[in-house]
Amino acid sequence: MSVEILKEQGIIKVTEDAEIEDAEILFEALQKAPDLLLDLSGCRHLHTSCLQVLVLTRPKISALPEDEHISMWLVFLKNGKK
Repeated sequence: MSVEILKEQGIIKVTEDAEIEDAEILFEALQKAPDLLLDLSGCRHLHTSCLQVLVLTRPKISALPEDEHISMWLVFLKNGKK
């Protein structure tokens, strides 16, 4: 799994490859604690199911992935645009 929930630090950290299996984990974590920040700085791949979860839940993103191809799909979420 590439999703780590760090409640004490107030973040959800996504590293490596976020696959379809991670979508449910992300969704549940963001439903239970919508104020947690999402750190995607270590994310190298984001399955479309995970992207759909992020579009639906609109989390606060603290860091985008370094990969510009992934970041272009997420920058509108970080900037708060609908």
